[in-house]
Amino acid sequence: MTAATTLIKTDVAGLNVHVEGETTRGDIASQYLNYLAPITNLLDQEKSKTVSTDLNPTALDSQGYTTQVQNSIIGLINLANNGINLPADPTQPNGIHVTYYLTQEMASNLDSLFNSLKVSGINIDASTSPPTVSVNADSLRRWLDLSDISPIVSQLMGNCIDSANTATRTFQALIELDYVSTSNQTLSQKLSNLEDALNTTEGVLKTLSDVQDLHNQVTPVTPTGYVPPSDSPSGKNTADKNNAYSAAFNSATNTAFAPIPLAALGSGDPAQTQVLYSRFDSIVQSLNSEISTLQTQFHTIDPNTGMQAIDPTTGKPVVDPEILSRLKTVRDDMVQSSTVDTSAIDAQIQTLQQKLKIANNSFGQINPATVGLQRQLTNLQNQKAQMEANAKSAWFTDGWTSQGAIDTSGQLQQHISFAISAAENLNDQQKVNVQNFMFVFQQFYTSASSLLTKISQIIEQEGQAVSR
Repeated sequence: MTAATTLIKTDVAGLNVHVEGETTRGDIASQYLNYLAPITNLLDQEKSKTVSTDLNPTALDSQGYTTQVQNSIIGLINLANNGINLPADPTQPNGIHVTYYLTQEMASNLDSLFNSLKVSGINIDASTSPPTVSVNADSLRRWLDLSDISPIVSQLMGNCIDSANTATRTFQALIELDYVSTSNQTLSQKLSNLEDALNTTEGVLKTLSDVQDLHNQVTPVTPTGYVPPSDSPSGKNTADKNNAYSAAFNSATNTAFAPIPLAALGSGDPAQTQVLYSRFDSIVQSLNSEISTLQTQFHTIDPNTGMQAIDPTTGKPVVDPEILSRLKTVRDDMVQSSTVDTSAIDAQIQTLQQKLKIANNSFGQINPATVGLQRQLTNLQNQKAQMEANAKSAWFTDGWTSQGAIDTSGQLQQHISFAISAAENLNDQQKVNVQNFMFVFQQFYTSASSLLTKISQIIEQEGQAVSR
């Protein structure tokens, strides 16, 4: 007796065949893999060959590959068309029989594999009875050549094998292996991305902490001997009093930042100054590294051009998130504040070096002319070092010692504070995102566990009903 079953249909090589939904019997999957084996083995041999003539058309014919592939294709078409008639209950071989077919995924992948063979010149027409299949060595060689230059052939074969391996899973197995496993991989990847983002933000906060610590090296102190001007200077008008206050203020601020770095720029400890400036350069490098990481994280840079990415929805450059914008501002402040044009003095140094070389060759090192040139060169080099030091000191002092520039004093510190605030806000939001995601993670496993428990209960109830 054969039981009736409700099936769907799909096309395989021009033939409209019955297919199962998600699962089928193991006998179908085994037969499917057996028919695929000669084609799989041939493809594996092509991938592992060491001599290009191993599988030339003559070898394909003489070693029987063309016949094996042709028989495999015919077997697969017949299996897809006819299925296999099997007992509905494997423990009752004489009971009701049901015809089982390929799953929809198995049939779809098989049709794609057949299409790749047909593109290479192999004739496959399943609409005739019996199926028309013609495999010759040249066409089979072209198909193997296609597999050499494109990964798609191997992918199609892999899809066929995978669909057969998953076709015999029970609903329980699908939940356990597919739903749980696949979702677990997805959730784990998301959590990993969140962890990377948190690590990046913490790195940004560490770098900004270093920036703040360096910027704090300038400390205002009360200058020795400073006497504020009288509130009512005798014989002076308002303008004179304002000038007196201004002069006193500038005098105080120009000497009030001590001991680092201003006192170290000439009158202080040169070694201490050099340590500060080395830290300054190192922090600029760290800022550049953090900015690059954030640009990758937020996809603000086009990897192909290295330029700001274009938002496809607006056609305009992608706007940097606040943390990236603030970090760039801090970096730019440090770079611009420490940048000085030394081209003129560099040219003078280069000219003196050339003259000194000539003098050394002509008169020797102890000649007065040579000594004089060396002294001039040393003075110029010291001037250049002082120019570069003064440029960096502008970032440390943050405009507080610049006469007539009091409007911008403290601006660099404000930029640092804004950046730290943006980084802390992002860090807090990312921690909230992790907490929310962990809740989803927990709910997912709760739902999977609930599904498996209900299925087990249904199976147990059906078993009890049958035993009665």
